[in-house]
Amino acid sequence: MKISKYYLILLIGIALLGCETNDPLKDLGVLGKQNANIYFVPIQPIADANADIEYEIEYWTVGDVIKSQSLWDKIYISGEYEIEIKNASYTYKNSFDSLYRDKTMYKEYDFDFTDWNPDKNAYDFKSKYFVDAQYAKKTFTQSNTSKSDFFALISDNALNGIFQSFINNKSLLKKIVVENNNVVDEATFGSWFDEYGKITSEGIIAAKNALLSISPENLIGDKYKKAESFKIYLSFKITNGFDEENESSSRSFKVK
Repeated sequence: MKISKYYLILLIGIALLGCETNDPLKDLGVLGKQNANIYFVPIQPIADANADIEYEIEYWTVGDVIKSQSLWDKIYISGEYEIEIKNASYTYKNSFDSLYRDKTMYKEYDFDFTDWNPDKNAYDFKSKYFVDAQYAKKTFTQSNTSKSDFFALISDNALNGIFQSFINNKSLLKKIVVENNNVVDEATFGSWFDEYGKITSEGIIAAKNALLSISPENLIGDKYKKAESFKIYLSFKITNGFDEENESSSRSFKVK
């Protein structure tokens, strides 16, 4: 049967009308918000203090608005103590690894459309992070630090650990506070312990106070060392036009 061109046009029009009223994409509604996808390109593992380190961020987000973008850092310190105790035939040794400074915003940057990289189909942001001179690797010893200055370098937490190691060694503690420095007599020292020879909670407080009363010159021997180094973690945050914030994974480097 031959169909006229007018009838064919009418059939096509009906079909198009049906597509418009039953559009599956339209029925899905508006697409939901999506925070930025951020890739922090690996950085060099070791950096110089008092110098810049380069970094690169690749990111993409829904929409064409970036409200903020910023770099954040988090800093850890690690190292070791080695302290000879004067006239006690004992050397304290211990390593440490702890948070030095919690996550802090280093810098906020203005968004720039020219960062768009068509080859990567993403924004490609590059900048530099300045490594402060204070994070240089250091070693303090009897050759470059006085006993009093060295003692001041010991954190409260580390000092508590050092004193606790003395307190846990009854004969060493007696050597330091009774025999070498005459801070207390034997009777007072004995009162710090219970009938089973275990130091009491009051005894611990008294022992720490006794140790604190000894000058660094009388407590520390001729050899001592504190080595410290820093590791810095960087991350990048972006807030898009929907007020959704996202943060990249961290990249770290050691400071030499």
